[in-house]
Amino acid sequence: MKKYLTSFLIATAFVISPLSALAGSYSWGQTFLGQLQGQIGALFPQSSAVQVRVAQPALYIKSSGGTITRKKEATSLSVVWSTVGVPFSVRLGTIKFVGSASGTEYILASNLLNTGSRAVLIPTTIPDGNYTLEIKMTYGRTTLSAKSSGYYTIVTPAVIPPSVSVISPNGGEVITRANRLGNFLVKWTAPGVPATARIETIRLRAWENGDGEYVLAKNTVNDGSQSAPIPFSIPDGPYTLEIKGNYKGVDFSDKSDAPFKIFTTPSIASIEPYSWTINRRSSQPIAFGVRWTTIGISSDTRMDVIRLRGVNSGAEYVLASDIVNSGHAVVAIPSDVPVGSYQLEIKTSYNGTTPSRINPRYINIVVPISPTSTSVFNPQTPTASRPSIISLSAYTGIAGSVITVNGNGLGSVNQINWSRGGVLMRNFSPEIISNTQIKFTIASGDIPAGYYEMTAVNNYGKSNAVTFTFGGSSAPAPVTATSSSATSSTQI
Repeated sequence: MKKYLTSFLIATAFVISPLSALAGSYSWGQTFLGQLQGQIGALFPQSSAVQVRVAQPALYIKSSGGTITRKKEATSLSVVWSTVGVPFSVRLGTIKFVGSASGTEYILASNLLNTGSRAVLIPTTIPDGNYTLEIKMTYGRTTLSAKSSGYYTIVTPAVIPPSVSVISPNGGEVITRANRLGNFLVKWTAPGVPATARIETIRLRAWENGDGEYVLAKNTVNDGSQSAPIPFSIPDGPYTLEIKGNYKGVDFSDKSDAPFKIFTTPSIASIEPYSWTINRRSSQPIAFGVRWTTIGISSDTRMDVIRLRGVNSGAEYVLASDIVNSGHAVVAIPSDVPVGSYQLEIKTSYNGTTPSRINPRYINIVVPISPTSTSVFNPQTPTASRPSIISLSAYTGIAGSVITVNGNGLGSVNQINWSRGGVLMRNFSPEIISNTQIKFTIASGDIPAGYYEMTAVNNYGKSNAVTFTFGGSSAPAPVTATSSSATSSTQI
Protein backbone atom coordinates (compact mmCIF):
# COMPACT_ATOMS: atom_id res chain seq x y z
CA MET A 1 0.00 0.00 0.00
CA LYS A 2 2.76 2.49 0.88
CA LYS A 3 4.60 1.61 -2.31
CA TYR A 4 1.42 2.19 -4.36
CA LEU A 5 0.82 5.62 -2.77
CA THR A 6 4.45 6.59 -3.19
CA SER A 7 4.43 5.63 -6.83
CA PHE A 8 1.13 7.52 -7.33
CA LEU A 9 2.42 10.71 -5.74
CA ILE A 10 5.70 10.51 -7.59
CA ALA A 11 3.82 9.99 -10.86
CA THR A 12 1.41 12.87 -10.30
CA ALA A 13 3.74 15.29 -8.34
CA PHE A 14 2.64 18.66 -7.04
CA VAL A 15 2.20 21.33 -9.68
CA ILE A 16 2.65 24.71 -8.05
CA SER A 17 4.58 26.50 -10.89
CA PRO A 18 8.41 26.48 -10.88
CA LEU A 19 10.10 28.33 -8.09
CA SER A 20 13.59 27.77 -9.41
CA ALA A 21 13.87 31.38 -10.42
CA LEU A 22 12.58 32.59 -7.07
CA ALA A 23 14.83 30.15 -5.19
CA GLY A 24 17.84 31.46 -7.04
CA SER A 25 16.87 35.11 -6.52
CA TYR A 26 16.10 35.36 -2.87
CA SER A 27 16.74 33.28 0.20
CA TRP A 28 13.10 33.09 1.35
CA GLY A 29 12.29 31.10 -1.78
CA GLN A 30 15.02 28.57 -1.04
CA THR A 31 13.87 28.30 2.55
CA PHE A 32 10.25 27.81 1.47
CA LEU A 33 11.23 25.19 -1.11
CA GLY A 34 13.43 23.33 1.34
CA GLN A 35 10.78 23.26 3.99
CA LEU A 36 8.15 22.03 1.55
CA GLN A 37 10.40 19.22 0.22
CA GLY A 38 11.29 18.26 3.77
CA GLN A 39 7.68 17.92 4.76
CA ILE A 40 6.86 15.81 1.72
CA GLY A 41 9.93 13.61 2.37
CA ALA A 42 8.81 13.07 5.94
CA LEU A 43 5.40 11.99 4.77
CA PHE A 44 6.71 9.82 1.98
CA PRO A 45 10.24 8.63 2.84
CA GLN A 46 10.42 6.40 -0.23
CA SER A 47 9.58 9.24 -2.65
CA SER A 48 12.82 11.15 -2.77
CA ALA A 49 12.24 12.02 -6.44
CA VAL A 50 9.20 14.32 -5.72
CA GLN A 51 9.25 17.62 -7.69
CA VAL A 52 7.61 20.77 -6.16
CA ARG A 53 6.29 23.53 -8.49
CA VAL A 54 4.99 26.93 -7.23
CA ALA A 55 2.79 29.43 -9.33
CA GLN A 56 4.55 32.43 -10.74
CA PRO A 57 2.90 35.76 -9.60
CA ALA A 58 0.93 37.68 -12.28
CA LEU A 59 -1.40 40.74 -12.48
CA TYR A 60 -4.16 41.39 -15.04
CA ILE A 61 -6.61 44.32 -15.66
CA LYS A 62 -10.03 43.18 -16.78
CA SER A 63 -11.27 46.71 -17.64
CA SER A 64 -10.76 47.49 -21.35
CA GLY A 65 -11.58 51.22 -21.44
CA GLY A 66 -14.56 53.35 -22.48
CA THR A 67 -15.98 56.86 -22.36
CA ILE A 68 -16.29 58.65 -19.05
CA THR A 69 -18.74 61.58 -19.07
CA ARG A 70 -17.61 63.94 -16.41
CA LYS A 71 -20.01 65.34 -13.86
CA LYS A 72 -19.65 68.56 -11.94
CA GLU A 73 -18.56 66.53 -8.97
CA ALA A 74 -15.77 63.93 -9.02
CA THR A 75 -16.82 61.04 -11.26
CA SER A 76 -16.67 57.43 -10.02
CA LEU A 77 -14.91 54.68 -12.03
CA SER A 78 -15.11 50.94 -11.29
CA VAL A 79 -11.72 49.19 -11.70
CA VAL A 80 -11.59 45.38 -11.96
CA TRP A 81 -8.38 43.29 -11.86
CA SER A 82 -7.13 39.79 -11.00
CA THR A 83 -3.89 38.26 -9.72
CA VAL A 84 -2.29 34.81 -9.83
CA GLY A 85 -0.05 33.60 -7.06
CA VAL A 86 -0.54 36.74 -4.98
CA PRO A 87 -2.36 36.57 -1.65
CA PHE A 88 -5.31 38.88 -0.98
CA SER A 89 -3.43 40.43 1.91
CA VAL A 90 -0.84 41.89 -0.42
CA ARG A 91 -1.62 45.57 -1.17
CA LEU A 92 -1.63 47.33 -4.52
CA GLY A 93 0.90 50.04 -5.07
CA THR A 94 -1.09 52.48 -7.28
CA ILE A 95 -4.03 52.74 -9.66
CA LYS A 96 -3.44 55.59 -12.08
CA PHE A 97 -4.29 57.19 -15.41
CA VAL A 98 -1.46 57.82 -17.88
CA GLY A 99 -2.12 60.36 -20.65
CA SER A 100 -1.81 58.75 -24.06
CA ALA A 101 -0.30 61.88 -25.59
CA SER A 102 1.42 63.63 -22.68
CA GLY A 103 2.42 60.63 -20.59
CA THR A 104 1.34 62.56 -17.50
CA GLU A 105 0.36 60.33 -14.62
CA TYR A 106 -2.62 60.94 -12.34
CA ILE A 107 -2.92 58.76 -9.22
CA LEU A 108 -6.48 57.52 -8.67
CA ALA A 109 -5.80 55.31 -5.60
CA SER A 110 -2.94 53.64 -3.74
CA ASN A 111 -2.23 51.04 -1.06
CA LEU A 112 -5.45 49.10 -1.68
CA LEU A 113 -6.05 45.50 -0.65
CA ASN A 114 -5.91 42.93 -3.43
CA THR A 115 -9.71 42.49 -3.51
CA GLY A 116 -10.05 42.33 -7.32
CA SER A 117 -12.31 45.39 -7.74
CA ARG A 118 -12.58 48.91 -6.41
CA ALA A 119 -14.49 52.10 -7.22
CA VAL A 120 -12.17 55.08 -7.50
CA LEU A 121 -12.80 58.77 -8.09
CA ILE A 122 -11.56 60.70 -11.10
CA PRO A 123 -10.49 64.11 -9.80
CA THR A 124 -11.87 67.20 -11.54
CA THR A 125 -8.27 68.34 -12.11
CA ILE A 126 -7.67 65.66 -14.76
CA PRO A 127 -8.20 67.26 -18.16
CA ASP A 128 -10.34 65.77 -20.90
CA GLY A 129 -8.55 63.29 -23.18
CA ASN A 130 -7.48 59.65 -23.69
CA TYR A 131 -5.89 57.73 -20.84
CA THR A 132 -4.47 54.28 -20.16
CA LEU A 133 -5.43 52.69 -16.86
CA GLU A 134 -2.38 51.19 -15.09
CA ILE A 135 -2.01 49.16 -11.86
CA LYS A 136 1.29 48.44 -10.09
CA MET A 137 2.10 46.33 -7.03
CA THR A 138 5.10 44.69 -5.38
CA TYR A 139 5.08 41.07 -4.23
CA GLY A 140 8.23 40.25 -2.37
CA ARG A 141 11.01 41.54 -4.61
CA THR A 142 8.97 41.33 -7.79
CA THR A 143 7.21 44.36 -9.26
CA LEU A 144 3.99 43.49 -11.07
CA SER A 145 2.15 45.86 -13.45
CA ALA A 146 -0.72 45.75 -15.93
CA LYS A 147 -2.38 48.19 -18.36
CA SER A 148 -5.87 48.45 -19.85
CA SER A 149 -6.15 47.10 -23.39
CA GLY A 150 -8.01 50.24 -24.53
CA TYR A 151 -8.18 53.94 -23.76
CA TYR A 152 -10.44 55.65 -21.25
CA THR A 153 -11.77 58.86 -22.81
CA ILE A 154 -12.76 61.59 -20.37
CA VAL A 155 -15.36 64.03 -21.75
CA THR A 156 -16.79 67.07 -20.00
CA PRO A 157 -20.20 68.10 -21.42
CA ALA A 158 -20.72 71.70 -22.35
CA VAL A 159 -22.11 73.74 -19.46
CA ILE A 160 -25.64 74.99 -20.30
CA PRO A 161 -26.57 78.03 -18.23
CA PRO A 162 -30.15 78.20 -16.89
CA SER A 163 -32.51 79.92 -19.31
CA VAL A 164 -36.14 79.90 -20.45
CA SER A 165 -37.80 80.50 -23.79
CA VAL A 166 -41.52 81.25 -24.29
CA ILE A 167 -43.11 79.04 -26.95
CA SER A 168 -46.74 80.13 -26.77
CA PRO A 169 -48.41 82.50 -26.70
CA ASN A 170 -45.46 84.17 -28.39
CA GLY A 171 -47.16 86.91 -30.38
CA GLY A 172 -50.06 87.30 -32.77
CA GLU A 173 -52.43 84.85 -31.05
CA VAL A 174 -56.00 85.73 -30.07
CA ILE A 175 -57.16 84.19 -26.80
CA THR A 176 -60.96 84.29 -26.56
CA ARG A 177 -63.17 83.94 -23.53
CA ALA A 178 -66.93 83.84 -23.28
CA ASN A 179 -67.45 85.36 -19.86
CA ARG A 180 -64.20 86.93 -18.64
CA LEU A 181 -63.26 83.62 -17.11
CA GLY A 182 -61.33 80.72 -18.55
CA ASN A 183 -57.90 79.22 -19.07
CA PHE A 184 -55.29 79.26 -21.77
CA LEU A 185 -52.22 77.06 -22.24
CA VAL A 186 -48.74 78.50 -21.67
CA LYS A 187 -45.76 76.57 -23.12
CA TRP A 188 -42.02 77.06 -22.68
CA THR A 189 -38.61 75.38 -22.72
CA ALA A 190 -35.96 75.82 -20.02
CA PRO A 191 -32.47 74.59 -21.09
CA GLY A 192 -30.13 74.06 -18.19
CA VAL A 193 -33.02 73.88 -15.71
CA PRO A 194 -34.04 70.41 -14.51
CA ALA A 195 -37.68 69.36 -14.59
CA THR A 196 -37.70 69.20 -10.80
CA ALA A 197 -36.86 72.90 -10.52
CA ARG A 198 -39.63 75.51 -10.08
CA ILE A 199 -40.70 78.40 -12.28
CA GLU A 200 -41.15 81.41 -10.02
CA THR A 201 -43.79 83.43 -11.91
CA ILE A 202 -45.85 83.38 -15.09
CA ARG A 203 -47.46 86.76 -15.68
CA LEU A 204 -49.18 88.95 -18.24
CA ARG A 205 -47.98 92.45 -18.93
CA ALA A 206 -50.19 95.00 -20.65
CA TRP A 207 -48.68 95.97 -23.98
CA GLU A 208 -49.97 99.50 -24.32
CA ASN A 209 -48.95 100.98 -20.97
CA GLY A 210 -46.50 98.37 -19.69
CA ASP A 211 -47.61 98.92 -16.11
CA GLY A 212 -50.49 96.49 -15.87
CA GLU A 213 -49.17 93.16 -14.52
CA TYR A 214 -51.32 90.11 -13.82
CA VAL A 215 -49.78 87.03 -12.22
CA LEU A 216 -51.16 83.82 -13.72
CA ALA A 217 -49.12 81.24 -11.76
CA LYS A 218 -46.47 81.10 -9.03
CA ASN A 219 -43.91 78.44 -8.08
CA THR A 220 -45.04 76.04 -10.78
CA VAL A 221 -43.20 72.89 -11.86
CA ASN A 222 -40.84 73.24 -14.81
CA ASP A 223 -42.71 70.73 -17.00
CA GLY A 224 -42.88 72.98 -20.05
CA SER A 225 -46.61 73.78 -19.93
CA GLN A 226 -49.17 75.34 -17.61
CA SER A 227 -52.92 75.81 -17.92
CA ALA A 228 -53.17 79.37 -16.67
CA PRO A 229 -56.45 80.93 -15.54
CA ILE A 230 -57.34 84.36 -16.85
CA PRO A 231 -58.47 86.49 -13.88
CA PHE A 232 -61.79 88.28 -14.19
CA SER A 233 -60.01 91.59 -13.62
CA ILE A 234 -57.97 91.36 -16.83
CA PRO A 235 -59.59 93.57 -19.49
CA ASP A 236 -59.50 92.83 -23.18
CA GLY A 237 -56.44 94.08 -25.02
CA PRO A 238 -52.88 93.27 -26.15
CA TYR A 239 -50.48 91.58 -23.73
CA THR A 240 -47.07 89.97 -23.54
CA LEU A 241 -46.27 86.86 -21.51
CA GLU A 242 -43.30 86.83 -19.13
CA ILE A 243 -41.75 83.80 -17.39
CA LYS A 244 -39.19 84.17 -14.60
CA GLY A 245 -37.21 81.75 -12.46
CA ASN A 246 -34.01 81.12 -10.52
CA TYR A 247 -31.85 78.02 -10.48
CA LYS A 248 -28.91 77.71 -8.10
CA GLY A 249 -28.65 81.46 -7.73
CA VAL A 250 -28.87 82.20 -11.45
CA ASP A 251 -31.87 84.30 -12.59
CA PHE A 252 -33.45 83.58 -15.96
CA SER A 253 -36.44 85.06 -17.79
CA ASP A 254 -38.06 85.46 -21.18
CA LYS A 255 -41.11 87.14 -22.69
CA SER A 256 -43.16 86.67 -25.83
CA ASP A 257 -41.61 88.13 -28.95
CA ALA A 258 -44.69 90.16 -29.83
CA PRO A 259 -48.03 91.03 -28.23
CA PHE A 260 -51.04 88.74 -28.40
CA LYS A 261 -54.67 89.65 -27.74
CA ILE A 262 -57.13 88.63 -25.05
CA PHE A 263 -60.63 89.01 -26.44
CA THR A 264 -63.98 88.44 -24.75
CA THR A 265 -66.56 86.97 -27.12
CA PRO A 266 -69.49 89.43 -27.15
CA SER A 267 -72.51 87.94 -25.41
CA ILE A 268 -75.72 88.87 -23.62
CA ALA A 269 -75.61 87.24 -20.22
CA SER A 270 -79.20 87.85 -19.09
CA ILE A 271 -82.51 89.55 -19.79
CA GLU A 272 -85.55 89.74 -17.55
CA PRO A 273 -88.61 91.88 -17.02
CA TYR A 274 -89.40 93.87 -13.91
CA SER A 275 -92.65 91.90 -13.65
CA TRP A 276 -93.63 88.44 -14.87
CA THR A 277 -97.36 89.22 -14.93
CA ILE A 278 -98.79 92.04 -17.03
CA ASN A 279 -102.39 93.17 -16.55
CA ARG A 280 -104.18 94.40 -19.65
CA ARG A 281 -106.82 96.82 -18.38
CA SER A 282 -107.37 98.72 -21.65
CA SER A 283 -106.62 98.64 -25.35
CA GLN A 284 -103.68 101.03 -24.98
CA PRO A 285 -99.96 100.02 -25.11
CA ILE A 286 -98.58 98.91 -21.75
CA ALA A 287 -95.39 100.37 -20.25
CA PHE A 288 -93.00 97.53 -19.47
CA GLY A 289 -89.63 97.57 -17.68
CA VAL A 290 -86.75 95.39 -18.94
CA ARG A 291 -83.18 94.88 -17.64
CA TRP A 292 -80.24 93.00 -19.18
CA THR A 293 -76.49 92.44 -18.87
CA THR A 294 -73.84 92.10 -21.57
CA ILE A 295 -70.25 90.86 -21.69
CA GLY A 296 -67.67 92.22 -24.09
CA ILE A 297 -70.12 94.73 -25.59
CA SER A 298 -69.43 98.41 -25.11
CA SER A 299 -71.99 100.62 -23.41
CA ASP A 300 -72.41 102.83 -26.47
CA THR A 301 -73.52 99.89 -28.62
CA ARG A 302 -77.13 99.95 -29.83
CA MET A 303 -79.35 96.98 -29.01
CA ASP A 304 -81.11 95.97 -32.21
CA VAL A 305 -84.39 94.67 -30.79
CA ILE A 306 -86.26 93.69 -27.62
CA ARG A 307 -89.36 91.62 -28.31
CA LEU A 308 -91.88 89.10 -27.03
CA ARG A 309 -92.17 85.64 -28.55
CA GLY A 310 -95.44 83.69 -28.12
CA VAL A 311 -94.92 80.39 -26.32
CA ASN A 312 -97.55 78.53 -28.33
CA SER A 313 -97.97 80.65 -31.43
CA GLY A 314 -94.35 81.68 -31.99
CA ALA A 315 -95.58 85.14 -32.96
CA GLU A 316 -93.12 87.98 -32.42
CA TYR A 317 -93.98 91.42 -31.07
CA VAL A 318 -91.34 94.16 -31.08
CA LEU A 319 -91.20 96.17 -27.86
CA ALA A 320 -88.22 98.41 -28.74
CA SER A 321 -85.41 98.73 -31.30
CA ASP A 322 -82.14 100.60 -31.65
CA ILE A 323 -81.74 101.46 -27.98
CA VAL A 324 -78.53 102.19 -26.06
CA ASN A 325 -76.85 99.33 -24.20
CA SER A 326 -77.54 100.88 -20.80
CA GLY A 327 -78.66 97.61 -19.19
CA HIS A 328 -82.25 98.73 -18.62
CA ALA A 329 -85.11 100.36 -20.49
CA VAL A 330 -88.84 101.07 -20.30
CA VAL A 331 -90.54 99.70 -23.41
CA ALA A 332 -94.14 99.44 -24.62
CA ILE A 333 -96.19 96.31 -25.17
CA PRO A 334 -98.29 97.03 -28.28
CA SER A 335 -102.05 96.97 -27.98
CA ASP A 336 -102.35 94.12 -30.47
CA VAL A 337 -100.46 91.65 -28.24
CA PRO A 338 -103.13 89.19 -27.03
CA VAL A 339 -103.31 87.70 -23.56
CA GLY A 340 -101.20 84.60 -23.15
CA SER A 341 -97.69 83.39 -22.29
CA TYR A 342 -94.55 84.87 -23.84
CA GLN A 343 -90.77 84.78 -23.62
CA LEU A 344 -88.58 87.86 -23.61
CA GLU A 345 -85.81 88.13 -26.24
CA ILE A 346 -83.02 90.66 -26.95
CA LYS A 347 -80.60 90.87 -29.91
CA THR A 348 -77.74 93.08 -31.08
CA SER A 349 -74.78 93.22 -33.48
CA TYR A 350 -71.20 93.80 -32.34
CA ASN A 351 -67.84 93.38 -34.09
CA GLY A 352 -69.21 91.01 -36.68
CA THR A 353 -71.15 88.92 -34.13
CA THR A 354 -74.90 88.77 -33.37
CA PRO A 355 -75.30 88.09 -29.64
CA SER A 356 -78.82 87.25 -28.41
CA ARG A 357 -80.59 85.94 -25.31
CA ILE A 358 -84.06 84.47 -24.62
CA ASN A 359 -85.28 84.10 -21.06
CA PRO A 360 -86.88 80.64 -20.75
CA ARG A 361 -89.33 81.77 -18.10
CA TYR A 362 -92.82 82.80 -19.24
CA ILE A 363 -94.29 86.29 -19.06
CA ASN A 364 -98.09 86.17 -18.72
CA ILE A 365 -100.34 88.86 -20.12
CA VAL A 366 -103.73 88.57 -18.39
CA VAL A 367 -107.02 90.44 -18.10
CA PRO A 368 -107.98 90.89 -14.46
CA ILE A 369 -111.50 89.83 -13.37
CA SER A 370 -113.60 92.77 -12.27
CA PRO A 371 -116.94 92.76 -10.39
CA THR A 372 -120.12 93.41 -12.45
CA SER A 373 -123.02 92.79 -10.09
CA THR A 374 -123.71 91.84 -6.50
CA SER A 375 -127.29 90.60 -6.97
CA VAL A 376 -126.69 87.56 -9.13
CA PHE A 377 -124.99 85.38 -6.58
CA ASN A 378 -125.30 85.05 -2.82
CA PRO A 379 -122.56 82.68 -1.52
CA GLN A 380 -124.46 82.23 1.73
CA THR A 381 -127.08 80.15 -0.06
CA PRO A 382 -125.20 77.90 -2.48
CA THR A 383 -127.24 75.84 -4.91
CA ALA A 384 -126.42 73.62 -7.87
CA SER A 385 -126.19 76.75 -10.00
CA ARG A 386 -124.24 78.76 -7.44
CA PRO A 387 -120.99 76.91 -6.49
CA SER A 388 -119.35 77.04 -3.11
CA ILE A 389 -115.88 75.60 -2.36
CA ILE A 390 -115.60 73.63 0.86
CA SER A 391 -112.10 72.09 0.70
CA LEU A 392 -109.14 70.98 -1.44
CA SER A 393 -107.80 67.45 -1.56
CA ALA A 394 -104.99 65.52 -3.29
CA TYR A 395 -102.91 68.71 -3.03
CA THR A 396 -99.24 68.34 -4.05
CA GLY A 397 -98.13 71.79 -5.09
CA ILE A 398 -96.21 70.48 -8.10
CA ALA A 399 -96.85 71.54 -11.68
CA GLY A 400 -98.46 68.61 -13.52
CA SER A 401 -100.39 67.38 -10.48
CA VAL A 402 -104.14 66.96 -10.05
CA ILE A 403 -106.06 69.04 -7.50
CA THR A 404 -109.52 67.96 -6.34
CA VAL A 405 -112.10 70.56 -5.24
CA ASN A 406 -114.98 69.66 -2.88
CA GLY A 407 -118.05 71.84 -2.46
CA ASN A 408 -121.67 72.52 -3.40
CA GLY A 409 -123.03 73.21 -6.85
CA LEU A 410 -119.74 72.31 -8.51
CA GLY A 411 -121.39 70.34 -11.27
CA SER A 412 -122.08 73.61 -13.08
CA VAL A 413 -118.53 75.01 -12.83
CA ASN A 414 -116.92 75.71 -16.22
CA GLN A 415 -113.52 77.11 -15.09
CA ILE A 416 -111.19 77.47 -12.13
CA ASN A 417 -109.37 80.79 -11.63
CA TRP A 418 -106.08 81.30 -9.78
CA SER A 419 -105.37 84.87 -8.72
CA ARG A 420 -102.66 86.66 -6.79
CA GLY A 421 -103.29 90.06 -5.26
CA GLY A 422 -106.48 90.42 -7.26
CA VAL A 423 -104.68 89.68 -10.56
CA LEU A 424 -105.73 86.65 -12.56
CA MET A 425 -102.74 84.31 -13.08
CA ARG A 426 -104.28 81.16 -14.65
CA ASN A 427 -107.55 79.64 -15.88
CA PHE A 428 -108.13 75.91 -15.67
CA SER A 429 -110.91 73.77 -17.20
CA PRO A 430 -112.36 71.39 -14.58
CA GLU A 431 -113.32 67.77 -14.93
CA ILE A 432 -116.77 67.29 -13.35
CA ILE A 433 -117.01 64.30 -11.07
CA SER A 434 -120.26 65.11 -9.30
CA ASN A 435 -122.30 68.07 -8.21
CA THR A 436 -120.07 68.31 -5.12
CA GLN A 437 -116.67 67.45 -6.56
CA ILE A 438 -114.51 68.49 -9.51
CA LYS A 439 -110.80 68.23 -10.32
CA PHE A 440 -108.37 69.97 -12.60
CA THR A 441 -104.81 69.33 -13.83
CA ILE A 442 -101.92 71.77 -13.80
CA ALA A 443 -100.81 70.69 -17.24
CA SER A 444 -98.39 73.32 -18.47
CA GLY A 445 -97.12 76.82 -18.03
CA ASP A 446 -94.71 78.48 -15.65
CA ILE A 447 -96.58 78.74 -12.37
CA PRO A 448 -94.34 80.35 -9.77
CA ALA A 449 -94.54 79.22 -6.18
CA GLY A 450 -96.53 81.47 -3.91
CA TYR A 451 -99.77 82.43 -2.21
CA TYR A 452 -102.92 82.14 -4.37
CA GLU A 453 -106.70 82.63 -4.28
CA MET A 454 -108.84 80.05 -6.09
CA THR A 455 -112.41 80.53 -7.24
CA ALA A 456 -114.84 78.31 -9.15
CA VAL A 457 -116.82 80.06 -11.91
CA ASN A 458 -120.09 79.04 -13.57
CA ASN A 459 -122.49 80.93 -15.82
CA TYR A 460 -123.83 82.86 -12.89
CA GLY A 461 -120.63 84.02 -11.28
CA LYS A 462 -117.85 82.82 -9.05
CA SER A 463 -117.71 80.95 -5.77
CA ASN A 464 -116.24 81.90 -2.48
CA ALA A 465 -112.43 82.34 -2.56
CA VAL A 466 -110.07 79.75 -1.11
CA THR A 467 -106.50 80.78 -0.25
CA PHE A 468 -103.55 78.36 -0.31
CA THR A 469 -99.80 78.15 -0.93
CA PHE A 470 -98.56 76.54 -4.15
CA GLY A 471 -95.13 75.07 -4.87
CA GLY A 472 -93.77 75.22 -1.38
CA SER A 473 -93.39 72.95 1.59
CA SER A 474 -96.28 74.60 3.40
CA ALA A 475 -99.57 72.79 3.62
CA PRO A 476 -102.64 74.43 2.03
CA ALA A 477 -104.12 77.17 4.12
CA PRO A 478 -107.45 76.45 5.82
CA VAL A 479 -110.38 76.86 3.45
CA THR A 480 -112.46 79.88 4.31
CA ALA A 481 -115.75 80.82 2.64
CA THR A 482 -115.80 84.52 1.93
CA SER A 483 -118.31 86.79 0.28
CA SER A 484 -117.62 87.49 -3.33
CA SER A 485 -119.38 89.27 -6.12
CA ALA A 486 -120.39 87.70 -9.34
CA THR A 487 -117.83 88.35 -12.06
CA SER A 488 -117.22 87.86 -15.71
CA SER A 489 -114.00 86.20 -16.81
CA THR A 490 -111.81 86.10 -19.85
CA GLN A 491 -110.27 82.77 -20.84
CA ILE A 492 -106.47 82.86 -21.46
